[in-house]
Amino acid sequence: MFFSKSFGYALRGILFIALEGKGERNLQVEEIAKKISVPQHFLAKVLKQMAQEGIIQSVKGPYGGFIATKKTMDTKLIRLFEVTD
Repeated sequence: MFFSKSFGYALRGILFIALEGKGERNLQVEEIAKKISVPQHFLAKVLKQMAQEGIIQSVKGPYGGFIATKKTMDTKLIRLFEVTD
């Protein structure tokens, strides 16, 4: 079975947000993309989609970004797959 780039980027992005942010600070897409070596604009679209589905939380504004919640940690991989593919 092959997985899409969207799924891979979503998984890597969410893992980075969960581990690096630890639910305490917002991580901006620029920082995430740089650290996990993926295209920033593509990652932004994927993370926005994850936020719209309620998998991660998005905060707007100059100090905004993405943050992991308890729901993030409870989300099954099959749900990420369904949302991205």
